[in-house]
Amino acid sequence: MGECRHFNKIALFVVSILLFVPYDFVAQTIQNGSLEVWGNTGACLVNAVPDNWVSFSNEGNNFDECDFAVCGSTIPSQAADGNIYGRAYSATGSTGEGIAQEVTGFVPGNEYQISFEFAGSNLLPGFGNSQWHIFLDNVDVDQSSVFSPTEAQWSLHTFTFFATNASHQIGFRACTAGGSGGSAAIDNIQIQDVTPEVLVFPIASFVQSTQVICAGDCVLFTNNSQFETEVDWNFESGNPASSQNSDEVVVCYDQPGVYSVELIVFNEVGNDTIVVEQAVTVIAFPEGSLVLDEDSLTLITSVGIGDFIWTLDGAPLSESGYLITPVESGLYEVILQEESSCTTSLNLLVEEPDIFLEPEPFSVWIPNAITLGDDGVNDVWGVFGELSGLETFSAQVFNRWGEKVFESNDSNERWTGNAFGGSHYVPDGVYVFSVILKFRGEIEQRQYQGHIYVIR
Repeated sequence: MGECRHFNKIALFVVSILLFVPYDFVAQTIQNGSLEVWGNTGACLVNAVPDNWVSFSNEGNNFDECDFAVCGSTIPSQAADGNIYGRAYSATGSTGEGIAQEVTGFVPGNEYQISFEFAGSNLLPGFGNSQWHIFLDNVDVDQSSVFSPTEAQWSLHTFTFFATNASHQIGFRACTAGGSGGSAAIDNIQIQDVTPEVLVFPIASFVQSTQVICAGDCVLFTNNSQFETEVDWNFESGNPASSQNSDEVVVCYDQPGVYSVELIVFNEVGNDTIVVEQAVTVIAFPEGSLVLDEDSLTLITSVGIGDFIWTLDGAPLSESGYLITPVESGLYEVILQEESSCTTSLNLLVEEPDIFLEPEPFSVWIPNAITLGDDGVNDVWGVFGELSGLETFSAQVFNRWGEKVFESNDSNERWTGNAFGGSHYVPDGVYVFSVILKFRGEIEQRQYQGHIYVIR
């Protein structure tokens, strides 16, 4: 990639900014946090833990289910979440009924918040004030405010901690706040990830599929930036000239030249820009023309010798100059190629009505076209002339893929354009013939090769 400039549009003395904002709260894998399921539905005073919880009691007989559909609890008058809450007996300042759960899904190092709602309860014989104690892996780490057993309003308590493992045991136990035992209600237990999100400046970066192309070709640009929320592409002389696609952009270039690419990326902190001055080099196709003049074929071009190749019907020729002499009919083509892979092909069809071979004493001629019109004119192909002294004869015709479509050892047999001796006829086009002859009194065989134009 060419020379680039990379700069940030925020004041230069600012190196970085860290903004701490809470992530969207994502509940961990705590089960039955609303305490709606107890296994023994439709009963109060079940003295059992809710489903998915284990006993964390060191006094009393576990929890009681307070279900307003079946029992007439009056304190509090409704659940904090759903129709059911749990109530517990608090025996002393360190003993009481409780529940616990092994919670998974923590990310070590992340910060988490435990929250629950609490109130007083009318569970006898609790008349003293209480507190809810929070336990992390069996360690008492936090306590709620003090409340009386007649406190009918739900209050919210939260506690935050940093996870050290992928799972932690979270426990809750009701204890007295001095004096005799009390009673406490709990509901709507949640755990949330409150790890601060660190926001930094975006970093602009991109890669491209290629740097050098031919006029009319395209380049794929891929955004490799970091921390961006929006992008703004600018392509000098490109189509499109700009884009806000955040992933990939395909840009085409029609005019030769060297062009820059700019990428600006944004987020809530700021923006960053990268400019590549010589990102794309567009090469023009070489130009030229072919001129046929009597017996010569001339290439007119500014391309130097060595940067073009002559062919006849696709086969390379030994000629390499700007002027060649066609020796037989066919499609002459020259391919122009300069420094890059951008090539131009020029072609010209050179036709001859007949190919005349060998003067006296045994003169023959071989036509180079048949019309397949059944009008008596050029309807067949073969070897014609003075053949009375012929001792050896072989004729073959091939299509452009080298497949033999006609073969004969009889000098009187003619090819009518049928394929492989059948009733089907070959399509229009150029075919190649090979003929071998030997006349009486001649020491060496004669070999003739050329092209046949099949025309309907």
